[in-house]
Amino acid sequence: MRPTPDLRCYFITGRGSRDHIIDVARRAVAGGARMVQVRSKPITARELYALTEAVALAVGETAHVLVDDRIDIALALRRRGLP
Repeated sequence: MRPTPDLRCYFITGRGSRDHIIDVARRAVAGGARMVQVRSKPITARELYALTEAVALAVGETAHVLVDDRIDIALALRRRGLP
C-alpha cells in the first residue's frame, strides 16, 4: 500500500530523453521526494502513457506518481494498478 501523500518534497519532471527523465525521477525519490508529477511537453498521449508507466515502475511504492493534464492516461494506468 502506498504511503499517505507527503507534499513537502514534490518533484515535477522536465525536458530530456526518456531515460534521463526516469533517472532524474528515481534520484529525486531517492533524495526524499514522495510525489512525482510527470510533465513532458510536447509529447504524444502514447509517449506520455509509456513515460509515466516507466517512471512509476522506476520509483516503485516509495512515491506517488501523477500525470500532468491527462486524466485519460491517469485512469488507464490506474486500471493497470499504476501509479
